[in-house]
Amino acid sequence: MGREWLTLRETAIGNVGEPQRRNIEVISAWDAEIVYKTLLKWNEELGSLSLAPYGPKPHTLAMALFAMAKDAGMYYTQPKSYNPDYSFGQGPAWAYVAKWEGVACFERPSRLV
Repeated sequence: MGREWLTLRETAIGNVGEPQRRNIEVISAWDAEIVYKTLLKWNEELGSLSLAPYGPKPHTLAMALFAMAKDAGMYYTQPKSYNPDYSFGQGPAWAYVAKWEGVACFERPSRLV
């Protein structure tokens, strides 16, 4: 985890101080859609975002989809090695539909039936 924070500090522009509570959201590890929508909200407030996806894979998915849709910067450190049992014993896999008929699913309008 130390390499991620070091990379984040090196790539951040300006004064990197303590995080402010208003800039932190607690989101379930599996909820890529809420991460995506939170990034949209922050992007509207700030004008642009640079992303460092060091959390759960669904959060990384949301950040990658957001970065592609909004042309945002995304920084990721490549691990030096992986443990061969990296995902051994983890729970079941989840699947996300990223696009449907050419439209990113998180940006599709909802229709109540």
